[in-house]
Amino acid sequence: MTLSDISIKNPVFAVMLSSAMIVFGYMGYRDMGISQFPEIDFPVVNITTYREAADPEIMDSDVTDIIEDAVSGVEGIDYVSSQSSQGISVVTVFFQIHRDINAAMQDVQNAVSASMQRLPTDIDPPVVSKVNFNKFPVLWLAVHGNRPLPEISRFVDDHLKRHVQSLPGVGGVMYGGLRGRNMRVWLENKKLAAYGLDANDVVRALRTEHLERPAGFIQGDKIELNVRTMGKPRRPRSLSRSRL
Repeated sequence: MTLSDISIKNPVFAVMLSSAMIVFGYMGYRDMGISQFPEIDFPVVNITTYREAADPEIMDSDVTDIIEDAVSGVEGIDYVSSQSSQGISVVTVFFQIHRDINAAMQDVQNAVSASMQRLPTDIDPPVVSKVNFNKFPVLWLAVHGNRPLPEISRFVDDHLKRHVQSLPGVGGVMYGGLRGRNMRVWLENKKLAAYGLDANDVVRALRTEHLERPAGFIQGDKIELNVRTMGKPRRPRSLSRSRL
C-alpha cells in the first residue's frame, strides 16, 4: 500500500500530515543559521620558493618547472598555475573540491621534499601553505603626496597602520609598494682583485658581520644584566674595509 492510497482512504490524515510538514518546515527555515561569510576550506595549496638575485627566466627553469613536475603526480589535482618573478617562484595547486585540504597539503609537502635534490642548493627551503581566502584583502587604500616615497612609507608604517588596525571589524593590515630604508654599496673592482676577493665575498661578509646576537648575561650579587653584541653598523663609515 502506497502513501497515495493511505491519503485517499484517510483524507484527515493527509491534511494533518501536510499541515505538520508546513509548520515544521517553516520553523526549521526560521531558525536556520545564515552566515554572510561562511568558513569554507577550498583545497588550494601554495608552494613559495625564494632565490636571491635570480631573474624570472632562471626561476622558471630551475625552480618552477621542477616543482610543477613534482606535484603533478599528486592525487586529486584539478589544475596547477605558477608565477616566476625576480627572486621568487609561486606554484599554486588547485585540487578538486571534494579533496581534503589537510591530506592534500601533506601530499604536496612530500612531493616537494622528494624533489629537493633536483632544486638548486642556494635557494631557501620551499614554503608550502594553504590558501585562506578569508585572509584576502577586501579594501585597498592608496597613499600619495608631495613627499619622497621612503617618507610616505614611514608615515604609513608608523602612523596610518595603527589607526586602521584600531577600527572596528578590521582583522589585519598588509602593505604593498612600501620602500624601506636601504643602503647601496659600490665596489672597487681593482682593490677587490688586489686582495683576491670578489663581490660574493663582500656579500658574505655583510651577512655575517652585520648582525646583533645575544651574548649571554652578567650575574652579580644583586643584579643581573643581559649582554648583546653591537654588530650592526649605524653609519656608512662603519662599513669599512677593515671591518669586512
